[in-house]
Amino acid sequence: MSSAPATGAALAARPSAGLGRRVATWLSGVVLLFAACVLVAVLAAGAAGLRIRVEQTGSMAPALHRGDLVIVKQVPVDSVRLGDVIGVRTSEGAVIVHRVKRLAGLQGAIQVTTQGDANPTSEQWTIRHGERVALVRGSVPSLGSAVDTVKGPYAAIAVLLAGLLLAISTLRGIWSRS
Repeated sequence: MSSAPATGAALAARPSAGLGRRVATWLSGVVLLFAACVLVAVLAAGAAGLRIRVEQTGSMAPALHRGDLVIVKQVPVDSVRLGDVIGVRTSEGAVIVHRVKRLAGLQGAIQVTTQGDANPTSEQWTIRHGERVALVRGSVPSLGSAVDTVKGPYAAIAVLLAGLLLAISTLRGIWSRS
């Protein structure tokens, strides 16, 4: 036992220090739980053959808007039907997501005409039988903008800091009991 009496300032500081530690532990736990849920969702979607992309233009409005999260599945071009929304990769590597307006069989290939719902013009693609295109299976409005904001190094840094805060908080709790 200490012989010196505790001062009012020391007594007042202890509860707030404990509260700060609890808040940091709670926040870091929430960030790690969120990151784990996102990881599980991405792995499950990948196992089901689904991929996500962020719509970059307004060419498919009102069906899809810039910043929507678009869920696609790679399918053979032979399974595409009129009215489907598909993504086709250009020779430059960009993916254009538009609605199928016309399908015409060619020897060994299919001529696919697509057009954005908000576009006045169409484009034609000659795709060999068996080649795959991205068939849009669904979308989540505006979520793509949030994904673009947090992807890359910012998300990794946030998860790393949350894990570090949680580890420090846990270790301080263990050491304070000793």
